[in-house]
Amino acid sequence: MELIIADGSVAVAEPEILTALSVCTRLDDATTYRMLVAEGLCAEAVPAHPSGDHVWLDIAALRDRAGAEKGADWHEGYDAMVAYALSRGWVSPDGAAVRAHVERS
Repeated sequence: MELIIADGSVAVAEPEILTALSVCTRLDDATTYRMLVAEGLCAEAVPAHPSGDHVWLDIAALRDRAGAEKGADWHEGYDAMVAYALSRGWVSPDGAAVRAHVERS
């Protein structure tokens, strides 16, 4: 799954691919972060990774955004993706956010 930030909006691309999670942007770190916060996909209390290589996305908000029209199988796959991320240390200590790669396009 990818979140694509372009033209002042955030779009979900390939929500059916639950083996990777990334944010694609041409914007600088601060602008990318502000866009994600404005879209409700990133909590202001969870800052972007200092290197700009990763950002923390709100797990519930991402599910709502990407899975709004999806069935039970998709939601099970999403849960499995989050469980895998947890096993790798890619979930915030409070369990509310998952780390996503930032790809510069």
